[in-house]
Amino acid sequence: MKVYVYCTLWNEEKILPYFIRHYSQFCDKLIFYDNGSSDMSVDIIKSYPNTEVREYDTSGTLNDSVHVKIKEQSILEAKKEGADFAIVVDCDEFIYHKNIKQFLSDKSSEFSIFYPIGYQMVSNDFPTTSGQIYDEVNTGSPDAWYCKPVLINLRLVDFIKYDDGLHEMFGFPYSRFSGKVYHPIPEELRPLGQYGNEKWGNITHLMKSIDLYLDHDLKLLHYKFIDRNHLKSRYLAYMSRLSESNRLKGLGNHYEKSINNNSIDLDFDNLIKKSIRII
Repeated sequence: MKVYVYCTLWNEEKILPYFIRHYSQFCDKLIFYDNGSSDMSVDIIKSYPNTEVREYDTSGTLNDSVHVKIKEQSILEAKKEGADFAIVVDCDEFIYHKNIKQFLSDKSSEFSIFYPIGYQMVSNDFPTTSGQIYDEVNTGSPDAWYCKPVLINLRLVDFIKYDDGLHEMFGFPYSRFSGKVYHPIPEELRPLGQYGNEKWGNITHLMKSIDLYLDHDLKLLHYKFIDRNHLKSRYLAYMSRLSESNRLKGLGNHYEKSINNNSIDLDFDNLIKKSIRII
């Protein structure tokens, strides 16, 4: 079984070693699209085997539309190269299963697109372990926004059309695949589907589904809320890099709102209060 992972990034030197160590456990090739990083990101990637760096230019801006195109094309590329599965994620997103190769082997004839259960991981301090990030930061809270279609069975998928942010995908004819969609949340509780709508806007739906989260082993661990000061500096940087395309679509406005409202500390505190042991 051949698995490729594709990732877009900009200045991710702190989390990159964790990302590479994690995905190297079960992925045959790690392809990174670098958006002009000015830190040690590219050097770190090149220091590991089975990695590849590809540069892309957005004139110094954060442009989600470009990210979508890159990841859609990545799926086509992986399929053409004979990979069995493609993973399309950001640098702070870790697909986790105790035995993912066996899981994929068992599900490969039935399911085409996988939505892992999403968790927002949290820690006041940035991890320092030389092992896996979840060895040190293993608590978080269920987050339906991170139930994303990021794991693709290339045997059953021809192509996929993502919505901005890659939190959802369009159906036929924009996407074409056979087999079932692996989605552990019951259909009546699922989000509306379009990024522009409020995904899981009805909090009662989310509360009803929390017990369902705990019954599933395929997880997407989102490591954004680690180290308050680190997150604040990232948000400030993202604010300054928002493209005109993002601003027109309202993508990334939460960076500015969080900074202007001084809400990052409150978000951290609330997340820590409701966190549970995930791994």
